[in-house]
Amino acid sequence: MVLNRTEVRSILEKMDRVPRTVALLLYGSGLRIGEALKLRVKDVDLDRRELLVRGPKGNRDRVTILPQSLIERMNERMENAALVLAQDRKRGANGVALPEGLRRKYPGARLELPWQWVFPGARHTPARHPNESFRYPMHHTQVQRASRE
Repeated sequence: MVLNRTEVRSILEKMDRVPRTVALLLYGSGLRIGEALKLRVKDVDLDRRELLVRGPKGNRDRVTILPQSLIERMNERMENAALVLAQDRKRGANGVALPEGLRRKYPGARLELPWQWVFPGARHTPARHPNESFRYPMHHTQVQRASRE
């Protein structure tokens, strides 16, 4: 289904906070919801107004635009990622989820700012390894629910 500008505006006006930022990013950058939610701090270049989309459909990384109108919102999201990281470090948490290969290659990366999610989930989720939990990105249903309200 394709929406016209009026319909898109109507949906966006009903949304607020982080789900609205995600929706604006989808609309302005042409991202799929999963691609937007899996953005890491290092994938956002505010100076060049670019987003690096890793492992998208077809598994070919690509670069897309970051609309000027979203620079401030994305900067806020990255500042929030730094705050979430500081809280996780203070609590002694395991940090963000990383693919197994990256975990082995860069053991400390999960607690470094560049690897943090731009849209982090609210809590840590148990992992496959015993006594471990990691922060995953925000779940897509949060954005979907906000668009229906």
